[in-house]
Amino acid sequence: MALSVKDAFLLSLCDGALKSNPITSKQWLDEIGTDYLQRIEWFLQNGYLTYCEPSESLNKMKVSDLKNILKRHNEVVTGKKDDLIKRIVKEIPTDNYIESLEKVYKVTDLGRKEIEDKSVYIDNKKFGFGFLNDEIEVAENLYKQKPDYDVNEIMTYLINTKLNKLSAEKNFGFLRNEYYRLNVYYLKKGYKEKALEELLKTLYIDLSGMENNNGVSKYGLLDALLATSLWGALDEQMEDLNIDAEKLQVLFFESINKCVTKLPFRYFEPNIMFKIMIDRLHGEQNLLEKYAQYSNRPDPNNPNYNFVVFNNSNIISPTQVNNKVIKTSGGCLLPIIAILVAIITVVFIV
Repeated sequence: MALSVKDAFLLSLCDGALKSNPITSKQWLDEIGTDYLQRIEWFLQNGYLTYCEPSESLNKMKVSDLKNILKRHNEVVTGKKDDLIKRIVKEIPTDNYIESLEKVYKVTDLGRKEIEDKSVYIDNKKFGFGFLNDEIEVAENLYKQKPDYDVNEIMTYLINTKLNKLSAEKNFGFLRNEYYRLNVYYLKKGYKEKALEELLKTLYIDLSGMENNNGVSKYGLLDALLATSLWGALDEQMEDLNIDAEKLQVLFFESINKCVTKLPFRYFEPNIMFKIMIDRLHGEQNLLEKYAQYSNRPDPNNPNYNFVVFNNSNIISPTQVNNKVIKTSGGCLLPIIAILVAIITVVFIV
């Protein structure tokens, strides 16, 4: 009996979940319904769900609880979590600690097939892509006509359709968000290099200053983007893939070329963007001031994008940053020049 999308989604949430608390996030309650406990019991009775082996359940325990098991049996309690689990499995009979374990759900092969068959619907919900069920059905019908279609092709088609739509609408802020969503999605799927590509596209749009409705943000607002957690994520993903600055540079330019659109404006050219990225990864501060001299200036009269000039002293433009740099390096040089010009003008008139 094939499961509904709703049941397959619930089943996917149960995989690796504790029996005592299978649904840890309230955000899914509207999706799965209030009768989910009865349906989980039905999964168990009909072979879609089972319980993990005791050795697998140990992974769900806290380090402190693992150490308590070892202490009770006079075993060494030092080491990382994996070391503690290996020591328990090797040195202590299962019957001696099984009562300390919470039951953990595990999807069976039968249940796994149901999840795989409906993976597009499930991933759409989990990652918030926002595709309508009708859109997914159309894409499925398109690809299921192929003799050897891959379910991943359906999601790829849907994603590319959405990216192209956002690009055509010139909603670059939403486009940037989708690239980041893809970073998270590919990380979960284990496609680490593809995930890094999407993160680099995200940072590229951030540093460009392009927003929704073909708008260009104020230069000073880029400061907030340089303070986000994405830079920590970039550092972690580089380390995980063993990528140095040289490899990152190649990947960055390749990622830019794979973007679905050419941006109508960028505060920085890609080579300067990359220098900013490296400086940010090294923990440097005040990067807007440092690179202001290399920045492009948005033109309020340019028909290719929208840039509105506000009279707001809290928002710094490239020109203002440049002036700030000059003042810092030259003290009161600009005010002195202004005074001298005024004096010369008066003398000339007299």
